[in-house]
Amino acid sequence: MADKNLKDPTQELRNLLKFEDTDDICPPWWPRLLFRLHIPLPWPGPGPVNYPPAIDNLMANLHIHTMSYLMRDENAAQQIRGVAEEQMVNAVRNLSKDHEKTTRTRAA
Repeated sequence: MADKNLKDPTQELRNLLKFEDTDDICPPWWPRLLFRLHIPLPWPGPGPVNYPPAIDNLMANLHIHTMSYLMRDENAAQQIRGVAEEQMVNAVRNLSKDHEKTTRTRAA
C-alpha cells in the first residue's frame, strides 16, 4: 500500500512546468524550469523575488557570451567571450560557497 504522505513526483513536475501569471517575473535569460526549481509554486506571497546571485550571474554571462556572436568585430567578440567564460567558471567553482554564505546570512 502506498504511503499517502509521500508526494507525487509526477504532480510536482507538472507544477514546475505550469505557466501562470507569475512567469512574467522570471528574468528573460533564465530558463523557466530553473526558475521554477528556485521559485516553486504555489507562489510564496507578495514581495520581491531574491534570485540566487550565483545563478543570476551565470545566466547573465551566458547571455553575454551568446550575444557576442552578433558582433561584427570578431576580436572584440572573442575578448568578451573570454571574460564571460572566466566569470562563468568562477561562478560555478563558487556555487557551494555562495550558497553557504547566503544560508548563513538568512539565519543571522
